[in-house]
Amino acid sequence: MDSIRSRGVGATVMAALAGTLVGCASMDTTQAETRSIGGQGADSRIAREAPRGHQGVYDPQEVEVILAAANARQPVTGFSGHSELSATYVGERNGCQAVTVENRNFDLTSHYAVCNGQITRRQEVAPARPGQGAFGAGPVEIDQAAVRSATDGALLYGSGRSQYQGYTYAAERVGVPDGNGCMPVELTVSHDGLLVDRSVQRVCGE
Repeated sequence: MDSIRSRGVGATVMAALAGTLVGCASMDTTQAETRSIGGQGADSRIAREAPRGHQGVYDPQEVEVILAAANARQPVTGFSGHSELSATYVGERNGCQAVTVENRNFDLTSHYAVCNGQITRRQEVAPARPGQGAFGAGPVEIDQAAVRSATDGALLYGSGRSQYQGYTYAAERVGVPDGNGCMPVELTVSHDGLLVDRSVQRVCGE
């Protein structure tokens, strides 16, 4: 009888535990859905109360690199888990700071606007450079001329800028001249606050 009674209690306890686990799984799923869609309830309240609760960005490490790039107005690299996050300050747009984040591990690119310290994700895709890709506007020769104009300004004055049909070419010296009079110049190409391309080139004066 003792053996039978013990089995009965064990079955009851196991059933109770199973119900608890099912309930926990259901609760976690509901919370995850609430967080992802920004719904009402306890999770959305926590998100609003968080010091870095922004729109369209949920990773605290990504929030940090976005704000750091916007405040410093220069590229910032950070890490989230095993992912490398590269944030590029693109410039000002409509009174806000435009920042693009590239996730090197997953080849993902996201564009953000930082307004008064608040981040909003832009649901847009940057076009190709002029003369490149199916959506590029203008011949490649104009792209090359715009690059030369911006990099020449960087060689002479430390930074240079040129414009073409909504594209902005911004170049900045990031090193000192070598023995041949050449120096590294960072070139950023953007369109309407969206990063199109960024590279560091070795530029030599004539």
